[in-house]
Amino acid sequence: SESTSPFPPSPTSIALALKEKNLEEKVRELEKEVGRLEGELKAAVAHRSKMTAEMEGLLKDAEGMSELRRTIGRKEEDIREIEVKNYQIMQENLQIKKQMAKMQIDFETLLKEKIKEMKMKD
Repeated sequence: SESTSPFPPSPTSIALALKEKNLEEKVRELEKEVGRLEGELKAAVAHRSKMTAEMEGLLKDAEGMSELRRTIGRKEEDIREIEVKNYQIMQENLQIKKQMAKMQIDFETLLKEKIKEMKMKD
């Protein structure tokens, strides 16, 4: 602060003026630091929000994978049931083929006997 006094400034007033200038400079530096820290805080909050969103996305993916695994498990169970039914049908088909072969043999035997009877009658 300038004075219009005709006397030269006292060493005390010079010291006070320098102290005031130093404090003003320190306040400006601290204000800059606060601004910088506020910027870092905003960036950190934004980063946390992004990471939280990514984590939520990963959790949803994991839930989707679990559901997919359950579906695959159910499908594999269905396939095993179908394989068992196929095996049963193949066994039944085999039995029917055996019965048909036996019927064929029985028919041929019966036919041979009939032919013998016919020949004997002649």
